[in-house]
Amino acid sequence: MGRILPCPFYRGGACHSPKLEEPDDSVVAASRCRGPPETYMGCSLYVNTDLGVNKPPENNNNSGKGGVRVITKNSIASKIYSPIHLLKEPLISECPGYRIENVGTGYVAFCNVLRRALTKYEAKLCSLYWRECPYILTRPQSA
Repeated sequence: MGRILPCPFYRGGACHSPKLEEPDDSVVAASRCRGPPETYMGCSLYVNTDLGVNKPPENNNNSGKGGVRVITKNSIASKIYSPIHLLKEPLISECPGYRIENVGTGYVAFCNVLRRALTKYEAKLCSLYWRECPYILTRPQSA
């Protein structure tokens, strides 16, 4: 039987993801962090260093469907982890790629450019520094 390697950012019971300012044990779900790669690679704090990019491997099974993405509460719930994603109050950002969703127990911020939920820290950065965001594809022209 092969050995299951834990998430490379899970050390000493804490998450050491480069997306966090400092290691944090409050975002750890041991079953996910110590699970197989297909489990921990779905975490929003996981950084795929093998590909040299900051995103999970792409699953292009939906490539033939239309451009409108229907989000249900179940699909949102499966992609968020309350301790790092759930906002008590909606956080406003003027970024055109930012959106906020009410999920019943709170709010979750999403980045349409990254196509994923933002952590509370990322949502705060987006709210404050959206003009300097490296992910904005087009910037407004100066008059």
